[in-house]
Amino acid sequence: MTRIPDHSAPERLESPFPSARTARPNPNFSLPGGEDRLGGQEQIISRFGLFIICRRSLTALVLAGSLLAGCGYSFQSQPRLVAVPTFSNKTFRPGLEIRARDLVLQRLSERNISVTAEEEAELTLKGSILAYSIEAVAFDARDISRQYRVNITARFSVQGRKGTEPFWEEVFSASSYYYTGPNVAATEMAEKRASDQAMEEISRSVVLRLMEIR
Repeated sequence: MTRIPDHSAPERLESPFPSARTARPNPNFSLPGGEDRLGGQEQIISRFGLFIICRRSLTALVLAGSLLAGCGYSFQSQPRLVAVPTFSNKTFRPGLEIRARDLVLQRLSERNISVTAEEEAELTLKGSILAYSIEAVAFDARDISRQYRVNITARFSVQGRKGTEPFWEEVFSASSYYYTGPNVAATEMAEKRASDQAMEEISRSVVLRLMEIR
């Protein structure tokens, strides 16, 4: 006689793989010291989640501080008052001293450093353009110059109030390259851009050096 299987009470099968089972907190589990406010594994999970949140919050604060610093914000409550009198120019190229001073003033403004008159300033920044030169560095097949290098040298000094010794006096140099253009006007414009780039590098170095004074 054929036996018909009884499907009214199916056999309960458990997965042989532990990962397929549903993990539940153990109500009998407790941490040492009697701390069981959240109950067993739930307390561990909650604390671990809080730890992750705290770490993320700290990371966000650090990133925010870095962004503020990168945008030029200063955490100094009282920036120094600096005087920047007109620079001198000992080269054959006119206007270099004006451009140099404008760039220095721009860098100081980015650093939230106030500029004032000499009689009110804590520090006085003086500058002088010492040398300006152009030299050919690349030539074509016909031995005609196609690339030039602009070299600028300047001296800067920082002094305290009248009667005090200078904090420092240093010479700064920078170079920049440019190519000749299709005509004289284009070449002169390229030279001017290279000159500005070299002067920007000098002004940035001068202001960073100035900020080292405490």
